[in-house]
Amino acid sequence: MKQALSESTLLLAYHGATDDTGPAETGKFLASQLRATDVFGDVQAGFYKHQPFMNDLLKDAKGDRTYMLPMLMSCGYFAQQVFPRFLNITEDSLRSFPHVQQTNGKSIIYTEPLGSLPGMFDLIRQTVEDTLKSAPPANPLPLREINIALIGHGTPRHSQSKETTQDLAERLNQAPNCGASRAFFIEEAPFVQELLDWTTESDHCVVVPFMAADGPHAIQDIPIALGQPEQQVKASVAKGEPTWSHPTVKNGKHIWITPPIGLSPLLPDLIVRYLKKLT
Repeated sequence: MKQALSESTLLLAYHGATDDTGPAETGKFLASQLRATDVFGDVQAGFYKHQPFMNDLLKDAKGDRTYMLPMLMSCGYFAQQVFPRFLNITEDSLRSFPHVQQTNGKSIIYTEPLGSLPGMFDLIRQTVEDTLKSAPPANPLPLREINIALIGHGTPRHSQSKETTQDLAERLNQAPNCGASRAFFIEEAPFVQELLDWTTESDHCVVVPFMAADGPHAIQDIPIALGQPEQQVKASVAKGEPTWSHPTVKNGKHIWITPPIGLSPLLPDLIVRYLKKLT
């Protein structure tokens, strides 16, 4: 895998959403940022749920080598079963990342999903710090006195869907300069709303949507689960306004919600560093 990235295509493979344009806009914007680095021959964002479909972009990819990066936050159902089907990779054969597949005379390198990339721990911590700087508490506190709630999607369809989120939350929990940290999920326990009953020494909590785009889960489901009236949230979405004020007090907790990890300005550098190590 020594071929230069400048002669290769990078495909950002997203799940996408048919009821919201956020994921499509996120993917296109990140692809444009990565093109601007001049590291790759081409960069495209493809989707499972809508156009441009990832399988079409794979067929039309420039060059003899394509890196397919699953814009997913865990090695779960979509990363190990759904996306590999486009490459005719069976779950049994997907034993490690990256997985190299030869298709029509071209090499496709199926990488580990975004959430598992090296550097994600530091990116999460920086996201928390940046959010607190943009809307600081009345009495500024060190990060070690701020709780961090990492929100994953989760699914009962795959046993590994929670692992990446839980592992990162545990690393944050053990870091000497971070406060208490715990993982919560949209579709399986512990659910997001359980955060309100989370007993900790601090009443300041930063919620981090561990998600690839600002889709409905990040901008609607999380605020609603944390007590924002559904009608109010949907009205804010319709107006293009924020669905959460920093901080908002719920059940005695001062809560911030960061942008989804997939919108981090640090993401292009993280992706480039990872792929350079593969070449």
